[in-house]
Amino acid sequence: MDMKKQKIVAVLLAAGEGKRFGSDIPKQFVTVNGKSMVLYAMDTFNAHPMIDEILVVCHAGYLSFMDEIRQSGKYEKFKHLIKGGKERYLSTLCALQYLVSQKDTKKTGTTYLLLHDAARPRVSESLIREIVEASRDSAIVVPVVPATDTIYKVNAKGILVEIPNRDTLFHAQTPQLFKAEILQAAFDKALLDPLFSPTDDASMVFHYLPQEQIQLVQGDPANSKITQPEDLSPLFST
Repeated sequence: MDMKKQKIVAVLLAAGEGKRFGSDIPKQFVTVNGKSMVLYAMDTFNAHPMIDEILVVCHAGYLSFMDEIRQSGKYEKFKHLIKGGKERYLSTLCALQYLVSQKDTKKTGTTYLLLHDAARPRVSESLIREIVEASRDSAIVVPVVPATDTIYKVNAKGILVEIPNRDTLFHAQTPQLFKAEILQAAFDKALLDPLFSPTDDASMVFHYLPQEQIQLVQGDPANSKITQPEDLSPLFST
């Protein structure tokens, strides 16, 4: 794609409860080394030359906290702040609908959403660059890392039924990049399906728009997701 005619909006998904983390507050707002976890990814996106704007989809209880940060002027690309949904997919939908409503095609051309979990604080400049550059040839780009453990497939009774070839298995990461119109088309179909079972955004597109090519790029092992408190040590050891 012609990058000059596109708007790349980093969507920082920070609306989750993070109950498995076991904290009194959502994990993305836990202070790590003197800074809220959500701000680590914010720093990277704000400094990246390929990112035009940042939208934060926020937990309702922390809207005022994030609005103070937005108004501080420290993050000049942090333009938008909205309340998220009860489920992750609803937060993505909120971001998509908000950006579509704000879009001025005469000024911005096509909008691309770079959806990122706030609980992945160590996203790198180089990974963002690789994803955005890959979007020249594909409207959907997802970073992945190879599965390192043997994966078992079991039936409803917990009986092993298959051991897939590990060489063909990968773990999906974020940020995941989508052309806004394609993501909207996938949601239009998914929300009409009474059996819709949300996983990640790329999986939804794969299921409802199978004709769309999803480009995979090499992810980063350091770009791991914080789920439990012990996950912090490997990422913040220095």
